[in-house]
Amino acid sequence: MTATKLMWKGILGATSTFGGSLDLSRPVLITIGFSHFSERARWLLDLTPLKYAEDRHLPAFHLARTLALDNLKRVRMPGCNADDTDKMVRRKEKTAVPKLIIPVDILKEDLRSQAPAGEKVVIVKDGSRGISRFVVANYPHEVGHLVPPQLCSQINELDDNLETVLAPAVTSFAFGSFLLCDRNAFVEDNRASRDFFINSCANTEAVPFIQRFLFNALGSKVIVPTMVKGNSLSAEATARARKDILSSFDQIERIRKAHGCTDESPHIFNTKEPTLADYSFAALAAPLLMPPQLNKLFFDKTEVQRLSSTAPGCAQYLQLHSILLEKYPSARAALRLYEKRPKTTGR
Repeated sequence: MTATKLMWKGILGATSTFGGSLDLSRPVLITIGFSHFSERARWLLDLTPLKYAEDRHLPAFHLARTLALDNLKRVRMPGCNADDTDKMVRRKEKTAVPKLIIPVDILKEDLRSQAPAGEKVVIVKDGSRGISRFVVANYPHEVGHLVPPQLCSQINELDDNLETVLAPAVTSFAFGSFLLCDRNAFVEDNRASRDFFINSCANTEAVPFIQRFLFNALGSKVIVPTMVKGNSLSAEATARARKDILSSFDQIERIRKAHGCTDESPHIFNTKEPTLADYSFAALAAPLLMPPQLNKLFFDKTEVQRLSSTAPGCAQYLQLHSILLEKYPSARAALRLYEKRPKTTGR
């Protein structure tokens, strides 16, 4: 075992109880505060009558929680078909968030049959995609508007595309803008962007104090280098992510146009109520759009603007944010959807 792995094993072992114990008699959503995948799960669950508790963490420290729960059985929702033989899929299922842990008796009967006899709680498989399918499958009467039958295949296709193209690109672009400090990425010193990212994480609301303290203390020397390596960040990867983001927004605009939307139309498929695609798009694009309602979870636009004159990563991030809002009606519609988003800390 390398020195780095030993160090992380010690850190995670020392912090394994710092998030508090979990009461699994009620549903629990394990998240990373600023994760856009976690935000999609939170928002969709908030549309249902499900009363859940959110167990919120910072990057890296969430592993202590997810690995401790790895022995729980998984239940796969209809419409999810990830390749369980793929090494990366198995790794993501083991460590990634969000994870929804639910008592078996909450599941509809056809879903409950997947749980082994005697199991009282299970994890919804496939992360935020699985949770979105859980919401649709388990609450058809309460959230039937999310996937209208006549648009089912189109919405699910777009939702999957947002998950596999837009969401990873947003992560790569954000991390590349804020965390890279080498001369290949930025000619000028970008440490102010990195420090802004660390400070934003350390001030995430509803995260255990010890995690915020350690993230601040270990951020620049330990956590950020690990995130740079783990996410294969580079100037080239950031540039590719930018292209993928613009391509995804272009796709949304083509769909809006095909369904007769005007610039002021609030929903992608020109429906009366927002669909699953609208919520997924708004949540997965949220780190870039920086809705003021989430400035304690995602990046505070005011701070990014303030730093943009001296921190090249912040300037790069703000430039793309401005392009999205100026060029794409879908971006502005997503921000308007956030105006109706109830403040959430779990229920």
